[in-house]
Amino acid sequence: MTISQTDFRTMTQAEALDRIRGDLLRARPGVVGIIAFGSFARGEDWRDVDVLAVLPTLRNDPAGWVETTHALRQAIDLPRVEAIPYSQAGFINGLRNHSPFLLDVAVDGIVLHDRANLAEAIASVKRDLQERGIRRLRPGSWRFPVQ
Repeated sequence: MTISQTDFRTMTQAEALDRIRGDLLRARPGVVGIIAFGSFARGEDWRDVDVLAVLPTLRNDPAGWVETTHALRQAIDLPRVEAIPYSQAGFINGLRNHSPFLLDVAVDGIVLHDRANLAEAIASVKRDLQERGIRRLRPGSWRFPVQ
């Protein structure tokens, strides 16, 4: 039973994240990582909840991505949750290559489930950001020093 937006807003952050984790793992037990990010994870005013679902593999075509996105969204029994699928390799490579989107996920993210050492990869990229002087100006905007 899907709960209403009003009921969802009365849940604590921890309750909502537990519900999201449980729903995704019941529907997709092969998920290797679940990371909440964005304004909800930062504790700010929010309109939706953004969740990255890391899968061992992901079809490498637009139709496969759309199907997986839809299936993830259908699995979550809460309104206004946006689930974004990522392959495990794509997530790790994106962090290493400093994808601005994944840097935001790393900085703001709350790891809800981790069977692939994603928290370790996130900690590593955070150290790298510090060492290289890479700074976030605001969500979605990063300053990379030129040397």
